[in-house]
Amino acid sequence: MKFTPAPTLNGKVFIDTSAWIGYSFQKDPSHQEFIRLFNKVFTSHSTLFTSNDVIDETYTRLRYDTGWHMAKKFINYIQKSFLSKTVIQLWTDETIQSDAIKILEKYADHDLSLTDATTSVLAKNFRVTTILTTDYKHFTTLGFRVLPRPK
Repeated sequence: MKFTPAPTLNGKVFIDTSAWIGYSFQKDPSHQEFIRLFNKVFTSHSTLFTSNDVIDETYTRLRYDTGWHMAKKFINYIQKSFLSKTVIQLWTDETIQSDAIKILEKYADHDLSLTDATTSVLAKNFRVTTILTTDYKHFTTLGFRVLPRPK
């Protein structure tokens, strides 16, 4: 196994669906990597963001792929994170969605999801440059630093 040094983090970090799933679900192939990254972002005192779209997508994927217990565990965790202000939830409104649709049109040759596009708009609006995700291709195309980097 090749050793990859821990990334240097500071500032603002957006947590995408695949990162939440990797962190929450022990059987996910990226689980250990996301445990390491989450520990790193917590200790770096970065401001952590996610969105209502990401929470919706994460809950739905966990519910369908792993069952009620894991989905409920995620919802409980994320609610506590919001209440403790460990994670800030950003909200998609009509303006954000309209701007996201423009991104989908601009990148029509890529298979971006609407959640990818709303994430991009929200992250740029809040000057977030780093995204935790396994969706390296899409988010680097959209101009973000993505962690973890593919090996």
